[in-house]
Amino acid sequence: MSKFGSFMKRLPAIAALIVLTAVSARAQFPMFGWPDVTPDTGSHKSESKVLQFDYDVDFTYKFDNREYGDGANSHAGGLEESMTVNAIRLTPWAGFSIVQSETLRHRLMVGVDFVHDMGETSLTVGTEGSESGKLSDFREFMAYYRADAALRRGQFTAIAGIYPLEELDGDWSKAYFSDYSRFYDAYMEGMLFRFRGARLKSCLALDWTGMYGDLRREQFRIYSSGEQALGGIFSAGWTLEVGHFASAREIEGMTDDILATPYAKADLASLTGWFDELSVREGAMLSYQRDRKTDSQARFPTGSETVLTARWHSLGISDTFYAGDDLMPYYDATFTSSDGRVWTNGASLYRGLGFYRTGKWYNRVEASWRPRISDFLSVEVAVDLHFAGGIGMAGWQQKATLILDLDALRHPGGVTYRKIRKHSPARPGENIAL
Repeated sequence: MSKFGSFMKRLPAIAALIVLTAVSARAQFPMFGWPDVTPDTGSHKSESKVLQFDYDVDFTYKFDNREYGDGANSHAGGLEESMTVNAIRLTPWAGFSIVQSETLRHRLMVGVDFVHDMGETSLTVGTEGSESGKLSDFREFMAYYRADAALRRGQFTAIAGIYPLEELDGDWSKAYFSDYSRFYDAYMEGMLFRFRGARLKSCLALDWTGMYGDLRREQFRIYSSGEQALGGIFSAGWTLEVGHFASAREIEGMTDDILATPYAKADLASLTGWFDELSVREGAMLSYQRDRKTDSQARFPTGSETVLTARWHSLGISDTFYAGDDLMPYYDATFTSSDGRVWTNGASLYRGLGFYRTGKWYNRVEASWRPRISDFLSVEVAVDLHFAGGIGMAGWQQKATLILDLDALRHPGGVTYRKIRKHSPARPGENIAL
């Protein structure tokens, strides 16, 4: 089948995904008729267009020591590998913004990303350290356009270009993104559309991760998420990833990777009067997987995930329990290039935590301390314990993270550019001024 024919075959599913995300914003949209996307001008007077120099600097320090297995086996049954991540990231941005009105702002930013792994340039055995030069810390050139519009029922954001992964809203399981992939693959290339309201948040994004080449396979992922407050302590939402891992000039094959998680959530904190959060989240994990070159039929791995969370001020504990099939059945599958070289799918296909490959059950307990310091400085210290079916105690992690976000200092109290609480929707009554 031609590439055009393959695309046309997917067009109905892609169109349905876009419509689902847009129509789900019913807290903003009228019950009948087309959406009302008119900016909330109200009684505000229109301002003259103002061109302003804009800038931002992000700094992250990450320490993540992973000890898996029992000493003799440091790979937790082949699911995850023991290692220590001790690294810093520095991302300066510069550009300009146009304040079109009190409810509409445009932003064009250019940035560079530098990541340094501690000890990377040290020479211990061999030449690995000496081959690492100073410029090896450069990771990515980035540029994006962004528009923020204050609507009657919330805030709408559109982004196009190379932009931070943290812009993707949603209550994502680590089956989608592991801690490792979030840090080392921290940017998306494509487009993002997001709505944040008092009762509803929704997001749709495209991440183009592979340009068609000789040995580089064409690849993209579409992400969708949303959460709707149902009243009282209850809410419901979803996360969805549609992955496409296609061919290269010298590689034949096409793999579909689709994972959807509809979920329901209840937060009992308001009933206790003591906890800041006391929630239970129950979700079904539904997957469609197919290697079109080797499998005549698709696979449908399924499972369920339960997350219990308790948080009191800066202290928190959560328990995540997954039971079900291997959600990454083609992780160890191989493909061959025209010159006979053999490659493994691995993390090129899946970005999630390897423990979701167990095919039985997986349990993670995390205890954390997140002291409230300021809007622009976030600190977290955490310990994760991992258990898996067929392994038992699979290992543990000790983590420490520090994030300094200059933009949050420059725009205090707002959520338009805030990155510290990057996965939370705007709270009722919270300032969403541009």
